[in-house]
Amino acid sequence: IAEIMNIPEGTVGSRLNRARRELQQHLADLGWEP
Repeated sequence: IAEIMNIPEGTVGSRLNRARRELQQHLADLGWEP
């Protein structure tokens, strides 16, 4: 992903982690819990 988008690997990792947290929070807000 980093190579394709021409951005640092750390940026990719932090964006993926943020997206996971946001998705988890959104699902929890909807009442879905793992």
